[in-house]
Amino acid sequence: MSGLELSAAVVGLVAGAIEFIKIIKEIVGAVKGQIPRQIQHVVDQLSGVQSLLEQAQRSKPSSDLVWLSVKDDLERCNAECAALKELFTRILPTTDAGKVERGWLAGRAIVGRTGAQAEKHLVVIRKTIVTLQTHYIIDTSGLLQDVLASLETLKLA
Repeated sequence: MSGLELSAAVVGLVAGAIEFIKIIKEIVGAVKGQIPRQIQHVVDQLSGVQSLLEQAQRSKPSSDLVWLSVKDDLERCNAECAALKELFTRILPTTDAGKVERGWLAGRAIVGRTGAQAEKHLVVIRKTIVTLQTHYIIDTSGLLQDVLASLETLKLA
């Protein structure tokens, strides 16, 4: 695989992950206020992940070896974003869902430990972000305030 093909493949993986996050946010946005807190916490963190992935998409690493070293991580990240999308599609009610369907889906989400599953997917996605930062593909120094705000939100919950 040439350097150009590798770069295109990696940027395509990043674009795919970003698209999955956008879809997840659309799904959740359609049912505001009607999802479990743990799932909302995961969704809230996806905005930061999306902005970092967009930064990675615009990045120009110093060599093709950098892209090669993160390709597997980005493939996993893309798969985890797809799994999150599938999970949210399965457990969140549609905007025209009735009261019974909403209750059933909420119960299913709690019993099925959907929040814990979503957190597991998010852990893998975060590891990818750390890998991208380690290889200087993205700069996460500006995110410290976001992380501290998230921690403060968890304390209040």
